[in-house]
Amino acid sequence: MSNTALYRGAILVNWGSSKQPDNTYARMFNRTDQVKLMVNRQAQTVILGQYMPEHTTDLRRALDWEAEGTRVFGLPPMAGKPFVSPKDLRAFLNCAVFFQIKPKTTEYRVHVAFGEIIYTQVKEFKPVDANGAPVSAQGDPDIWSIENGYRWVDAPQTDKDVEQVALAAFSKSGLDYGAFNIMAGEGVYLYEVVTAPALQSTGLTKAYGEAILKALDIT
Repeated sequence: MSNTALYRGAILVNWGSSKQPDNTYARMFNRTDQVKLMVNRQAQTVILGQYMPEHTTDLRRALDWEAEGTRVFGLPPMAGKPFVSPKDLRAFLNCAVFFQIKPKTTEYRVHVAFGEIIYTQVKEFKPVDANGAPVSAQGDPDIWSIENGYRWVDAPQTDKDVEQVALAAFSKSGLDYGAFNIMAGEGVYLYEVVTAPALQSTGLTKAYGEAILKALDIT
């Protein structure tokens, strides 16, 4: 963690770093030990697996699921990396965790800070990229990735079941704040925790800033 991290007196606001800073006596939001657990996909599933779709760390079992007709995707060892389809066999073999794909209608990103939901986003298909060029879908269409033309946008409303899963997962994560990626459709399932969510809009940046100032009792 560099010295450019947000610092206020004896407070460090950690945005996704798992490296302990030199100032070990400062109070820290999102302690590095908790971030280190949450960016490790295997540790994440051990701690939060009850909120996730059926999953395994056993590659052979995952391949059996796929052979039996159950759709599966793999997750690389570190959080923040895109899902991997079995069609990309080389990358799939190097995944740490394998999830069964459940039919979905929406993917949510629920931002939680200090026990409260502060912002919600959904994934939306954008037929053109940021430069206006047409998006040509790549890979598995069940994986709603940037490569397949999907982007996070502000959610006009939130599903109550999604909120419950996000808050329950937050309470077990050990984090002070973070984003919880959740699939909704045939059930509601957590599939990833993000310790350094991209602050893609003024509203989202403001929401985190206000939550941190509230926790510091600064108005």
